[in-house]
Amino acid sequence: KSLVFPRNQFNEKYLKVIFDLGLTSYRGNQKSWYYNTTKNSFIPRIFYRVARLIDDYINFSGHNTYPIYKQIKKVPFNLPASKFLRPYSPKLKLFNSLRLIRIKRSMTYAAKNKEVYHLWWHPHNFGMNQNENFKFLKEILIHYQFLNKKYSFESITMSNLADGMLNHKI
Repeated sequence: KSLVFPRNQFNEKYLKVIFDLGLTSYRGNQKSWYYNTTKNSFIPRIFYRVARLIDDYINFSGHNTYPIYKQIKKVPFNLPASKFLRPYSPKLKLFNSLRLIRIKRSMTYAAKNKEVYHLWWHPHNFGMNQNENFKFLKEILIHYQFLNKKYSFESITMSNLADGMLNHKI
């Protein structure tokens, strides 16, 4: 029912095909310029990558959360990413606490404002440095539990979110 475009390469022309296939949602990209490489193809890719890396540790692009009512326009629903959960890197371990703070603050912002925070990752990225990756994920999940109790912040799949939007339950 939901789709993630390969390499996040979204194109408006795909929406009719997605709709015709019965898909109800797709993961869109964040709004910052460095998450949309197709519009500014004259800029070398390294600039996009560096900006995204910085944004993982410092709130450079904002929280990237959104109220769900802004996404209820037409099927398939665009459920943009908020943050990619970058796997642990020994080269960047000194900055790991900044990365965790960045995610927690954005989750908290979403919870307080009743918005969506869309954290995503590739499970295979956790294959290396498993202890560090799962310890980091555990910290996020502990924070999620706190936000769930304090603000009724919910974890939900893209498909379930789209179903709730379709049925006007969300």
